[in-house]
Amino acid sequence: MKMSPGVYGQQRTMVRVHNNQIWVPVTFVHKGRTVTALLLLDTGATSTSISPALARRLDVQAAETTVGAASLADGRVVRTAHVVVENATVGPKAKRNLNVQIMPRAGNEETGLLGMDFLGDFPHVIETKAGVIRWQ
Repeated sequence: MKMSPGVYGQQRTMVRVHNNQIWVPVTFVHKGRTVTALLLLDTGATSTSISPALARRLDVQAAETTVGAASLADGRVVRTAHVVVENATVGPKAKRNLNVQIMPRAGNEETGLLGMDFLGDFPHVIETKAGVIRWQ
């Protein structure tokens, strides 16, 4: 992740903009294991979620998860698992003990959704043309 100082102490995080989607590098720490993956920025998602493949890479074990459910944008409800990760970091911003959902997903892509449980705690401006999040 690249960070550059902004005006008056602001900081910026580089993101990837593709087909009007904003992909954000997020670093997770779980049980001492550190993994960085691109997550889709989703202001409509209440919670941050990760794919089963990303959960495997973080060495999440079934015994440390709890069962849950999530409502999708199309109205469907899917079963999920929840796990608390030690830390989630985007550029200069970090949250400890973040409860993330493990959402069912076809394929082995290590990805997920960066939701408002993270984004809502850190005022920011998204500059899509520049490909950055400017943290305030």
